[in-house]
Amino acid sequence: MAELLYHGSTVLVEHANLSLANPKRDFGVGFYTTSSYEQAVRFSKIVARRLGSAQGVVNRYSFRAVNDLVVLRFERADQEWLDFVLSNRRHTAGSKNPPNGDLIIGPVANDQVGRTLNLLATGAYGDPNSNRAKSFALSLLMPENLTDQWVFKTEKAVQCLEFLGADE
Repeated sequence: MAELLYHGSTVLVEHANLSLANPKRDFGVGFYTTSSYEQAVRFSKIVARRLGSAQGVVNRYSFRAVNDLVVLRFERADQEWLDFVLSNRRHTAGSKNPPNGDLIIGPVANDQVGRTLNLLATGAYGDPNSNRAKSFALSLLMPENLTDQWVFKTEKAVQCLEFLGADE
């Protein structure tokens, strides 16, 4: 069965180019999509504002997995998810990249994620490695209100997407 996914942008994206991806995002380098049309619309508006573009674009895709696709799925925003996000956001060219698959699926944090993670990392909530500090940070991210993100990390995963069109 095919899954309908969306990518919010300011341009038409018929085929994802992984070389353009930002490495310090929640799930690392990859092509970010969501199953929520509303989330893609919101993101396209945010990107349009940041870039001074007149309008956003929501690209639509059909996703069909192949048998040997390695998928890492986070069912909820818990400490395992938080540790993975922190590891990706701290990743630099010389550091060890966190374990990944071809496709990562999991919650996307609310708009305060960057601020909250920075405060956690700098010790504002206590020892950044403690369960107490991480639990507090998770509570601020409102995990019960999160939608999803599907991040295509390899060309093999990107090949599972079929471009269906776009809405301005």
